[in-house]
Amino acid sequence: MLSQRRIFSTVPAANTLTPPKKNDSFHAIDETELNAYVDWIKSKLKDDKDVKDLLPRILDTQNDDPNRTDGKIDLFEALKSGVLLVKLINDAIPGAIDESLIIPNPKIAVHMYENHSIVLETAKRYGLQLWNIGPQDIMRGIPHLCLGLVWQIIKVYIYICVDK
Repeated sequence: MLSQRRIFSTVPAANTLTPPKKNDSFHAIDETELNAYVDWIKSKLKDDKDVKDLLPRILDTQNDDPNRTDGKIDLFEALKSGVLLVKLINDAIPGAIDESLIIPNPKIAVHMYENHSIVLETAKRYGLQLWNIGPQDIMRGIPHLCLGLVWQIIKVYIYICVDK
């Protein structure tokens, strides 16, 4: 049941089950759904040495210490470089992105921006439904936009598997 599942908001200090006030924007993300995305990503890329250190961890909002230092990162942090998204798209649509065009370890924002621009252009070219998302949104880790993009990649993967 939804009432027993932990839900958190993308609005700071609103991580409760209290509905938003009138005219407030609110995006709620179910922890179970988020962890399912992380599981899917890990299952697809577990053997890829290029993203071994980028694979996100399972989120446990009940017990996680926000100051953890075990080296594991959350999904939104994992997506910031753009490399994980490239690998996911290429897993769903083999050869969709020429990986030689990608900056493998971007350290500055302009390199991350370039990676995300390539990802989003490719996603649109292959028919992924993307609205109101740009490279800067992924770089900032805006949860509902990042999850929407990951969901579109998962959906394309499923459609291709069904068509085979």
